[in-house]
Amino acid sequence: MADTRYRYTPLDVAKQEIRLVKLLPGDFDRDIYIQIIHQPLKEPEPPADDLPKRLSIGELQGTLPDGWTIKETIEGRYLFISETTNTTSWDHPSASVPKSAYAIRLDNTRQALPKYDALSYTWGRGPREEQIYVVSEGEESTGQSQGPMPKTLNIRVNLANAMRYLRHAEQTRNVWIDAICINQVDLAERDLQIKRMGRIYGRSAAVIIWLGSSSNTSSSALAKLNYLGQQVEHTAGRWYPSPDATEPALGDPREPLPFDEKAWDAIQDLLSRAWFERVWVQQEARYARNGTVQCGFDVIPWNLFRRAILTLREKTSLPKRLVGLVGDAREVCNSRYLNDFFRLMNMSRKQKCAELRDKVYGVLALCPPKLTQIIKPQYDKPLIEVYTEAFLAYTATTRRLDLFSHINYGTSSWEAPSWVPDWSRGVDNFLQMTFFSTATGISEANYGFVAPTTLWVKGLSVGEVRRVERAVQGVSDRIFEIWRHADTLDVEEWSGARSEELLEAFLDLILVGETRERYPTNLSYPSWVELKNKHADDENVSLGMLPQVRTSRLRNLSFVVTSQGLLGLAPTHTSPGDLICVFLGCHMPMVVRPAESGHGFKVMGPCLLHGAMDGEAVLGALPRPWRVEFYRDGMGVAVPHFRDAATGRLAAEDPRLGPLPDGWERARRDRTVDDPRWFDCFVHAGSGETLNADPRMREGELAKRGVLLRRFDLV
Repeated sequence: MADTRYRYTPLDVAKQEIRLVKLLPGDFDRDIYIQIIHQPLKEPEPPADDLPKRLSIGELQGTLPDGWTIKETIEGRYLFISETTNTTSWDHPSASVPKSAYAIRLDNTRQALPKYDALSYTWGRGPREEQIYVVSEGEESTGQSQGPMPKTLNIRVNLANAMRYLRHAEQTRNVWIDAICINQVDLAERDLQIKRMGRIYGRSAAVIIWLGSSSNTSSSALAKLNYLGQQVEHTAGRWYPSPDATEPALGDPREPLPFDEKAWDAIQDLLSRAWFERVWVQQEARYARNGTVQCGFDVIPWNLFRRAILTLREKTSLPKRLVGLVGDAREVCNSRYLNDFFRLMNMSRKQKCAELRDKVYGVLALCPPKLTQIIKPQYDKPLIEVYTEAFLAYTATTRRLDLFSHINYGTSSWEAPSWVPDWSRGVDNFLQMTFFSTATGISEANYGFVAPTTLWVKGLSVGEVRRVERAVQGVSDRIFEIWRHADTLDVEEWSGARSEELLEAFLDLILVGETRERYPTNLSYPSWVELKNKHADDENVSLGMLPQVRTSRLRNLSFVVTSQGLLGLAPTHTSPGDLICVFLGCHMPMVVRPAESGHGFKVMGPCLLHGAMDGEAVLGALPRPWRVEFYRDGMGVAVPHFRDAATGRLAAEDPRLGPLPDGWERARRDRTVDDPRWFDCFVHAGSGETLNADPRMREGELAKRGVLLRRFDLV
């Protein structure tokens, strides 16, 4: 019997070819027939520059009358805002400014020819497959003609289901589908095509986000999200009522949504679908400029879906059961911003993929250029080597050790050095995802790699762990009892802390730093002052009774007390005798443990330590009445500022820092995609050396302050 299986023809690398699926027309229930064609995907010729230049926001701001400002939405449109009436418009308030000065210039050259859509979907679980038919190019057969016998190709049932919903009844449709358009058994081809994923999705006419077949509630959920998305516009870190809104107040975080329990159930079911769990969706959603979200035959624009999710995330009345789902969906929807490797790997480690190297390679198209020049997909490399190289590449390009906070060594079973994050595992605790601590200020890492397995870093020990109160969840019913009877923690002294300060430490920890005192513009965060005033004297209060406390974020964490009497939260595998350290270039304090061999230390994971989160270990306590507050910059990154509570003055520079060392000057510039999450820019007038960190936080300058750093060999 003749072999009818489809055989791939190699792609012509010189012509930069990709494959496309021509989905041939047919009725919904009929067998699926396709053609597989090769198509060059080259860089397009630049368009003729004969159109009026779009003005920048700064240029347009100068043309606005008093009381008006301008922002760029996440879709790239300019939004004109009246600060006096709190209304918005797509049109400049002055008719003398032509629309060509601020309208988006459509780039038709980015689309390939022939036009195609790119499918974003989940492969599905299990071995179930369906056979589809591949006809020769030029044969428009759907099984009715007398042409050559079609070849067969087995695909997952979930993909076959999607293709039936996407198939037109009478017209051919061009679609790029990874499972078909990449020869999955050819590792060399796969390595090359993975590098091009960003371009493939970016050049598509539209990205189709396929969530699966419709359910009894999916139509309702999509309709409500579609409507909510029509009411709001989002910029980096802020919302505004849409000029076309019929209910402009719906975007306000404090405004309850008119959703009943059935509506919330429908949204919960929709966001629980497998698509949101895939590693690859981050980059596919990033390029969904003209995307659609499809569930069965129900379709809504991706832009409206995204706006709705961003709005839900900030709602103070969002049901607790949706907080995690909406938070994860927000990370996908917010992928235009914060495309640093730390954030990308935060999402990637929580998402699913069959090939564990894709935890890194699946987000590579979104990574900063400096990083992608170093990390190259190689599926024949051992997994530990892939993760080690990714860690070292990020550290070298950013001069930061932020990825230390992804470490979960105490629960990981793999045989890598303890300082290499095991991204193949999910998130063990919330501290591995956070970025609200400035344990060593805006400093650069002082480190070195000693092959094959040692990483040395410079830092300080903040103290030894004296006591571990097992699992916060186990003491959740007596959180305030522990505060009222602090001696139960068996601490000889609390560094002179008053009872009120101890309560502040407790509340700051159980709220994992996400308070309105620290993030004044985030109205969805609770106030620890309000929490204290309302509940501190309640003898029966427990964490479960406090709606402001997201107890799920305390999972796998324990209260710890150090030899200096500092109170903290640390991974549950922390033990007495462990050290809590701060390292230059690392934003979180870290728990380390002397290695069994007697040489070096094992990195156990990140921790919160009240009194060591804002640079106190290297710069001393922040003088009263100063406090740390976070505000978002133009790219939506929450960056630390310093508030003088007495005068109300807000400063970007830490008041504990003295003058710059001789020759150093601050160099103002905008954030680039290659910058770490927190950075500053300095240049040395003599040598021309530039830094993305504060030169006052270097080892030599700290030594002048009497701060003597120690070398830690991490193994």
